[in-house]
Amino acid sequence: MNENFKIEPDFYKEEVRCGYTVTEKQKKIWAVELDLLHKLLTVCEKYNIKVFAHAGTALGAVRHQGFIPWDDDVDVVLLHDDYLKLLKVAKKEFKEPYFFQTALTDRKFFFRYARLRNSNTTGYITEYPSRDYNQGIFVDVFVFNGYQQNKWLRQIQGLEMKLAWKACRAYIADLKTKKWYKRPVIGLAQIIERAFIPYEKLVKWSWHAQSKYDRTSKRVSNIGNGIDVKYNCSIEDFKKAVYLKFENLMIPVPVNYHRFLTNIYGDYMKLPPVEQRGKWHENVIEFDPDTPYKEYVRRNYPKI
Repeated sequence: MNENFKIEPDFYKEEVRCGYTVTEKQKKIWAVELDLLHKLLTVCEKYNIKVFAHAGTALGAVRHQGFIPWDDDVDVVLLHDDYLKLLKVAKKEFKEPYFFQTALTDRKFFFRYARLRNSNTTGYITEYPSRDYNQGIFVDVFVFNGYQQNKWLRQIQGLEMKLAWKACRAYIADLKTKKWYKRPVIGLAQIIERAFIPYEKLVKWSWHAQSKYDRTSKRVSNIGNGIDVKYNCSIEDFKKAVYLKFENLMIPVPVNYHRFLTNIYGDYMKLPPVEQRGKWHENVIEFDPDTPYKEYVRRNYPKI
């Protein structure tokens, strides 16, 4: 589908899109993300893994035929079975500078989704200050799972997910970064867990809690960070994709993207007010497309 993918020199030129100035640095960040997205799509196509553009990336493809001008990241989503297929081939297919980051491949990174990173760049997340996990520029690889339709049963599902999440986080926690009153509780949990439960087992418990209703639910959503049905859609929406232009790529979007995007954004073709543009990850992610993350952290955060 994208065999002739290439970033042309003209791509990096500063330009104005929808009244918003896209700088040369922003274009460099985009170029890294486009390369990551191309690599991911190539691997998924090779192994017949269904993957779809998600959230702002899907919106960008539909409304802008590329990045939302004030956006700075790429999101894709898979159903759980396809995600497991991707996990099986990731180590073989993603070689340096690519790194497929999960809770198992990078223990300092516990999330219930994955990121494909470029280790020769920096996407430093200020909320999680550490030099111990890969902080290259990334593509978010989310998972859509089934969820309980009944409100009260959904809360029980969310509680199990939260408990598993906290157990994994406690296992890998750096107590020095925790508030003093949290350290005894987390430290005790850490001692008990490390003595009796392998970390891998905790992670798989977390994945199980997240995916246990995949076979019985007709609706799916991005519930990895809690039961949020804002992104919900029918399982049928993931049977087929339509390919839309996204900068110099053709990317898969759920065939019923109108319902999908309306669920998330309402009138998604309407641009936000000017004052709300350009604040996507401001003060949340520090980007440097020209510097490996290890060097960036060493230079800018020597005390970490």
